[in-house]
Amino acid sequence: MKVVVCACGARNVVGGDCIICGAPLGSPAVAVAAAAASALGLALLWALTGWLTGVQALWFGMFFGVAVSGAVAHFSFGRGWLYQAISSGATLGGIVLGETLLLLLLHGRLGSLLGLEQPNLGLLEAVRFAVVDDAWSLVFGTVGLLGGFWVWKQPDPAEDA
Repeated sequence: MKVVVCACGARNVVGGDCIICGAPLGSPAVAVAAAAASALGLALLWALTGWLTGVQALWFGMFFGVAVSGAVAHFSFGRGWLYQAISSGATLGGIVLGETLLLLLLHGRLGSLLGLEQPNLGLLEAVRFAVVDDAWSLVFGTVGLLGGFWVWKQPDPAEDA
């Protein structure tokens, strides 16, 4: 169990605010790094699983949100609206990235990731399609946000025993 000692001397085992003085314990920079790393890893897993099996399960969107939010809360030791915004943004970005990679894999256009022309119009078109025209991106994004929408809540003092 991770223990963070606040400046006031309180030993906290649950992220969020200090149980004695109420000072925030989290690190937004660590939260961004944890969110980006977990969302990137899950996006790659999402694309490869969908490509290899030909199946996309709705529960994976929920798992995506829970995993990214869990990484943010665990590694940054922060809770609150800022950490919720970081995890929600990374969840949506990761789902769009995963859907875009899956579309590129399925249509044999993975080479457009390495396009030398700038701006890379092939990649921009794939992202636009995943965001605007692919209705499943909206469904997976919504389910992912619902799965990860718990980081905003400060833990109950009884949890920090």
